[in-house]
Amino acid sequence: MRAKGLAQLSLALMAMASADASNAQSSGPQPCGERLLATIEADGKVSAGSLDRLRSQASAGERLYVGWEIARPGEPPIVKHWQDAQFITLFEDILFTQVGGWRQDPLVGKGQIELPAGQWISLLSSDGQLLTRMTDQPEPIKIRVRSYWCLAG
Repeated sequence: MRAKGLAQLSLALMAMASADASNAQSSGPQPCGERLLATIEADGKVSAGSLDRLRSQASAGERLYVGWEIARPGEPPIVKHWQDAQFITLFEDILFTQVGGWRQDPLVGKGQIELPAGQWISLLSSDGQLLTRMTDQPEPIKIRVRSYWCLAG
């Protein structure tokens, strides 16, 4: 079962890597309410809020909460993740935050998530990118994602 889950995840990640910005967008209200600082599409463009406000709050040391969506081309998001921004870096006007935890493998179409051995760490950036390294894979995976940057509540 684990090999099948890993194969599905690998196929999903390959499909997602080719997604363009319009595929990562979802409809509906913006999350975080008044705490939303910026929604950044997979192409790096801001669709809600402001990068200036996001940079200002991060530079002031405010705690941030981030979310991101992973989608296949032309489909709604497969998963939406939320996590406290653990380590924030402002570099060349781009905000980066490390997010991570124990590995999860979603079984698409089955409504299940497996919890195989291993961990992952990612850099989510305010230019629409997510760079992920998993402990059992030698090379990092880079995909474009829609992300939400909020003040922690």
